[in-house]
Amino acid sequence: MNRENETKQLTEPKRVSVKSASAAPKPLDFDAFIPWICDEFAVPCEIYVTRKLQADYISTTVANPRSTSKSLTLHADSNKVDEKVYKSTSQKSNGNFNKFTNSFISINAWYDTKGRLVEITIIGSPIEIPRKLIIAISLCVPFHPSLSKITIRKRGLRLPALYEVGKLLAHSNITEVFIEDCYVPEGSYDLLLERACNLKHLSLRRLYINDAICIRIAKRLDVGEPASKTLLTLDLAFNTITDVGAKACGETLRTNRCLVHLNLCSNKITDIGADCILNSLIMFPLTIEEVRSAKIRRFEYFIKKIATFNKNEQLLISRREEEKISGSESKERKKNKKQSLNKTGQTITQLAEKLTLEEIGDFVDVFDSSQIHYINKVLHCNGNLRLTSLNLAYNNLTYITVRKVYNTLLFQRNNLDKLEGLVRVVLDGNNVPNDCREIEGINNILSKIISDIDTKQVYLQDQLVCNTTQLKSGKNAKNDFYKALKQQEGVKRRISMALSTKREIASTPEPVQQDDVGSSIETATQPSSTTSINTVTIYSVYDTYNCLTEIRLERLKNVPRVLLQVMRYLVPYYKNLTRISIINSKIDAAIIHEISNIVRVSTITQVHLDRTPVNEANYAILLDTSVIKSLSLTRCNINDDVCEIIASKLHMSTVGEKLSLLNLSSNHITDLGAKSLAAALRTNRYLRYINISDNHITDDGAVSILNVLMEFPLTDFEVLHKKERYFTYLRNKQSLYLKYLERRSSAEISSKPPKRKKISARKEKETQQPSMLNDDSMRAKLLAEQILGPFVDPFQADCIKRTDDHLYCIGNLALSHLNMSYNNLSFIMVKALKDVVTYQKGIRKVRTHNGLIKVVVDGNNLPIQCEEMNFINDLLGRKNLEFVRLSRGFSRGMP
Repeated sequence: MNRENETKQLTEPKRVSVKSASAAPKPLDFDAFIPWICDEFAVPCEIYVTRKLQADYISTTVANPRSTSKSLTLHADSNKVDEKVYKSTSQKSNGNFNKFTNSFISINAWYDTKGRLVEITIIGSPIEIPRKLIIAISLCVPFHPSLSKITIRKRGLRLPALYEVGKLLAHSNITEVFIEDCYVPEGSYDLLLERACNLKHLSLRRLYINDAICIRIAKRLDVGEPASKTLLTLDLAFNTITDVGAKACGETLRTNRCLVHLNLCSNKITDIGADCILNSLIMFPLTIEEVRSAKIRRFEYFIKKIATFNKNEQLLISRREEEKISGSESKERKKNKKQSLNKTGQTITQLAEKLTLEEIGDFVDVFDSSQIHYINKVLHCNGNLRLTSLNLAYNNLTYITVRKVYNTLLFQRNNLDKLEGLVRVVLDGNNVPNDCREIEGINNILSKIISDIDTKQVYLQDQLVCNTTQLKSGKNAKNDFYKALKQQEGVKRRISMALSTKREIASTPEPVQQDDVGSSIETATQPSSTTSINTVTIYSVYDTYNCLTEIRLERLKNVPRVLLQVMRYLVPYYKNLTRISIINSKIDAAIIHEISNIVRVSTITQVHLDRTPVNEANYAILLDTSVIKSLSLTRCNINDDVCEIIASKLHMSTVGEKLSLLNLSSNHITDLGAKSLAAALRTNRYLRYINISDNHITDDGAVSILNVLMEFPLTDFEVLHKKERYFTYLRNKQSLYLKYLERRSSAEISSKPPKRKKISARKEKETQQPSMLNDDSMRAKLLAEQILGPFVDPFQADCIKRTDDHLYCIGNLALSHLNMSYNNLSFIMVKALKDVVTYQKGIRKVRTHNGLIKVVVDGNNLPIQCEEMNFINDLLGRKNLEFVRLSRGFSRGMP
């Protein structure tokens, strides 16, 4: 009623707050009404509405046989709808139309060919979207029944406007909501699912959604909630969801029978979270709480049915009594009604029961008798067969998930009569094998479904060696499944096209590719279409002087150990070889051992083993060679135990202390692993670059690393070890000194004495012995210092100070690059980083160590802009320029 009163006030001429009634636009004219009503609401910004035309979906299979998708056509010139720009009346009176100011919001209103409003988009708002603007849009929504989509992208959305969007959905026909790249600090995106509405497609991409927010969204989709009956697709891609959030999604899928597509790509889900989701798609035992909830829902249904039956029965009885009292019916009409009643045989009770069934329907529940089985005295459910599309690409999944997907598909096809369940699974970008029995079985099962059932049109992404090239060449392939549902005519051709493209790639040799360095040339021998399966491709990278600089192996099912043994005999003859890389291949502990042997006999200083997980995880033996300077272990399933072993090799006076670059991104490292790295940084002064992005590190682990970069107290063990290192240095220096003197004396004894001029006995006694002693001792001392060099220690005299009878170190100023992006960090880490940067600004006096130069913290739960972030950016930017200027000065020979 309140909404009707508001709209009536807007449409009545006498209610318009302008001089002329004709000057007030109506809500039917969306483009002119929104700027006008915002001006009436005193919205503190300019509102521009751009009118655009959106053509109907046209099947390109008829117009162009080569095309395999449907597209939207934009018409700049049209007879029905012209593209116009409407703005607020206050700005119109000034006569200034400037879209390049920062105090405006641009709205695109999309119309179909019949002039009906179908979509509203707000993209790239430079300021916060006012709450009154959404309220103004909600006033127009009842007058535009064809409006079905609202999109807000790239900044501008905050909690008040988000709350109004949730209220707007309740009284509209909007079925699609896209909120992407609009970070809301409170994370209350579940407000969109709070009320009963017609929402079917919800996209929440790049919103820094963590596990807590994901749990709240999942609860809105539980059985009994309003959104559990309408929402078909949910897109949570490019967020920070871990196994906890995936487990919440799996719990929701146990009872939700409406969701068709779930997109969780580019998150931090491991095999544990994927297993929780897949377990809900097969037969699972019911918990006591689920059985109790099912009984409660059944009782509530019967209570509602009884109340509805009583209401209908009373209504029929009252009508019958009114007819008897009125007595207006003739005898013939009463006789005919009685005969018809005798023919149907329905009494008032039967009629009331029929009306009740028509009103509330039969009892339908996820755990009704047709969906459960009694096995070993335990109730089991058939599983969720409604979910047909699952996207888990670019997470931290391994072969375990591949095997689980294969078993899930086998169960759904073999044990169930209905051809339902998964028809699309995406696992790209994970640590899965390129080809195995399970992946081949998955492709066969899904391909059979596509060929057998014409009603199920899906797009299948293969998991084969040519998958990357296939995705690059298939520009029409869409990731969003709800778009594939709208474009059912072109899907089958897309599948056949992908298969034919795969065969062409397999039979065509790859062209020569350029390496990252422009002066390097990469050559490879590619297998032809007749090559056997056991063929191994080796990439050899040469520089412009035709010198071998890198050996690289990529996408191999199994790296043969004998191949690396042969390389061990060849690499000593290539003095410019500095890198060996094995990428996205299957290796074992023996291969790691052979790589360490190759490094020992060669000039290799860089080892890259990205996406090559090893069950034994014996990566630390690579640091035993003492010559590696760069080690990259991205997506190798490294946990805290493995990280602790690697960090133990990086301490002072250990085999791996000279490592300068360490890449541990996209693994399973938590705060324990971060603390072990922090312990190594207390004494290591060679490590310049650390990448621990895309892990599970919180503020506790990040602060432990940052605390080492500024002043910290020395422990008793550190003081003791420092003294031991100093005594060891003096002992080695003394042994070299004595060794030289012994060799000198033995050489003088064995050799004949040289002829000398005759001098007096007194003069010979005074000068001979002291000169010999001074000459030999000085030579021995200089030789020992030249061999050992000066004593260098992280806790030497110029690096420590005594305060209140405690020794403090000035901190690690050697680390210059730190990447902690896409973890679970918050504002606490930002304040700790500000303290580090401020401290290093005052303490930095040595040119060789400049402290932090670059810090990357993208993808965390951090404020977009604050005083601390501005201070850090300003200081690091100025420091980086100063570092570059110093480097240029050294290169020119300046002091």
